Amino acid sequence: MLNYIRLKKIDSSNTYALSLLNEAAKNGEVRSLEKNVIVVEEQSAGRGRINRNFFSPPKTGLYCTAIYAPPFPIENSAKLTIFAALAVCRALQKLFGIPALIKWVNDIYVDGKKVCGILAEGHVDSRSQKVDAAVIGIGINILAKNFPEEIQKKAGAIFQDESQIPEINSLKEKLLSEVCENLYALYDSAFENSAAYGKALSEYKSRSFLIGRRVKVFPLVGDENSFFAEVLDIDDEARLVVCTEDGNVLRLESGEVSTEFF
Repeated sequence: MLNYIRLKKIDSSNTYALSLLNEAAKNGEVRSLEKNVIVVEEQSAGRGRINRNFFSPPKTGLYCTAIYAPPFPIENSAKLTIFAALAVCRALQKLFGIPALIKWVNDIYVDGKKVCGILAEGHVDSRSQKVDAAVIGIGINILAKNFPEEIQKKAGAIFQDESQIPEINSLKEKLLSEVCENLYALYDSAFENSAAYGKALSEYKSRSFLIGRRVKVFPLVGDENSFFAEVLDIDDEARLVVCTEDGNVLRLESGEVSTEFF
C-alpha cells in the first residue's frame, strides 16, 4: 500500500525524499521508506536532468517523488526512468485517451511538446557504496498556464485551459494514483522477471519518437562534444543505439539528444 506524504511548498520533492533516506540510513531503515510518495503543491527549486530547473507553480501541475527501496542493490538507473515514463504514458492513455510519446530517456511529449519530465536519483549506502534506494521525481503539466517565455515553445500540458476539466484537484488525485500504482507495479514485476521486463521495454520502444530519426547528441553538457547521428534502437539495457555520420554504432548510457537543430 502506498503512503502519500503531502506538502504545500518546498524547494524540491527529490531533495526532500533524499533527506528522508539519509535520516533513515543512520538507523539502517532505508527499506522502511519503500512505497512512500512525496506530493507537493509547489516547488521553488524543482530540478530536472543536467542541473536544469523544472517550472513547478501551484495549481497547474502534479509534482511528486516516489521512493524505491528494494531488497537488492539498484544497478541500472536508466531502467528506473523508463519504467516511470511508461507509468506516466499508461496513465495518460487510460484517464484521458492521450497517446503520449517518449523522448529517451525521460521526457513525455503530447502533440510535439513536453508535458512531463522525470528525474531519478540514487541513494548510496555508505558501507557498501552501492545504490540501495532511489527517488523518482515526476512533474506533469496539467494546465498550460503562465509558462516562462524561455520554455513556451517547448513546454506543453495535458489541457490548455480550465474549462476543459471539471475540477483540477480531483483530476490530480486520479492522475497521482494511476501513475504511482503503475510505477510500483512495473518495479515489482519487471526488475525481477525477465519476461515482464522485455514486455515493458517493448512497450517503451513502441512509444519512442526517436527511433529512425536524425538527432544531435550531447554526451556532456555543452556543444563542444556534440555530434549528429541516426537513432537505430533502444537496447536491452535501456541504452540508446545510434549510428554516427561516419558509420560508428554507439550505445549511449547517458547524455542528451535533440531533434531541434539548424
